[in-house]
Amino acid sequence: MYDIYFRKIPNYLLIAGYAGLFPLICVRLGWCGIGKAFAGILAVGVPLFIVYLVGGIGAGDVKLMGFMGGILGVRLGLVYTVLVLFIGAFAGIAKMLADTAVRVSGKNKEQKRRTSIRFSIPILIGYLVLLISKGGVI
Repeated sequence: MYDIYFRKIPNYLLIAGYAGLFPLICVRLGWCGIGKAFAGILAVGVPLFIVYLVGGIGAGDVKLMGFMGGILGVRLGLVYTVLVLFIGAFAGIAKMLADTAVRVSGKNKEQKRRTSIRFSIPILIGYLVLLISKGGVI
């Protein structure tokens, strides 16, 4: 909700999430789970960081997806990342078509500014799909 309203994901929310991640992983998987969480963070975060450097995604989205990789682990984290990127691409195509339809119709001449997609929505939808399918989406 914060991303939708303020158009950014603040670091204090992400730091709180990461701080709670490691005790949760320790309780769930024991001490060996910490290494699995770090591997998930890196497996998801590093490729998305490269996408961030190119300008394709925001820094808060990269940190949030890295957090999700820490929760899900390497295998499910990568499945989740691909799923979220497909959902985001679909949302981007739908937005482009809607913007083109408005521009061609000429009904709204005031709408000249470009709006970006709030990537937290595909992140949430991807997690819900993964949760409902119990990881069996691919």
